[in-house]
Amino acid sequence: MAAAALLCEIISQGAKASSDTFRLRFGYGGLTRRGLVQETGLVQSLVCDECSETHDAEVIFEGGQYGFFCPEIGFVSVERTKLLGAKPVPQTLVACIGEAFDCKRRKKSPVHGLTWRVGVLETVAGDLTIYFHPRLESREDVRDLETALRREVKSPFRLILTAAGSLVVPGTKSACLDEVLELDPVSGDVVEFSDLRAIVEVPLESSSGRPNVYGAKLEPIIQSRLGNGQALSGRNEEGKAILDVYQRKFPNEKPPSLPTIKRYLTKARGGS
Repeated sequence: MAAAALLCEIISQGAKASSDTFRLRFGYGGLTRRGLVQETGLVQSLVCDECSETHDAEVIFEGGQYGFFCPEIGFVSVERTKLLGAKPVPQTLVACIGEAFDCKRRKKSPVHGLTWRVGVLETVAGDLTIYFHPRLESREDVRDLETALRREVKSPFRLILTAAGSLVVPGTKSACLDEVLELDPVSGDVVEFSDLRAIVEVPLESSSGRPNVYGAKLEPIIQSRLGNGQALSGRNEEGKAILDVYQRKFPNEKPPSLPTIKRYLTKARGGS
């Protein structure tokens, strides 16, 4: 999950980071091509590693050149291209996640502050609402999130996706983006993802014991493919193959979502 981990690193910077720091990293090209990261403007400071003591230095424009002042060696010029900022684009990220998980009731703008609602997954035990908040590292992060959640209709399950930190917010569970998503390093598309229902411990059956309406039809398809060696190793690819079989077998029915299929697939593989 190198591309997803890199995206988390850029998001966790908090402010605009230098694109020169990340440009040669594996997966960076895909992040910019997909619009998850945008190179824009100039950074306001750099880390000086030219002298004996590493320190932050403000970027200045002097004598027709960009650079910074180091107390030990004086003015250090820097090429303008090395000062371009790498800025995460949360609205694109939220849209990509919502599409990957086939969420309902998505929101294209923040709920409040830095908190975004990705969307809602329907489960037999009630709605699972997914949110994104860049970081859960400080009390300020938690307060911003709590303020946003008070503006939302409370659902039985709430999951906060973040790029850094794991502070506990009552009534929610959290997960780091690179733990639940895999991004293609070339295109930046979501190519693999975990079952978010399992993370928040949504039961496969309702409290009344009524099984998921898709279970009786999905399980034979999954077991058949596992038994005859047709099953693909990747959960995303195998999930799509199962969906194709389901739609051919039951053309007049609404098919299950890909996350639902993957949850049954994970269960059939023994939780792998």
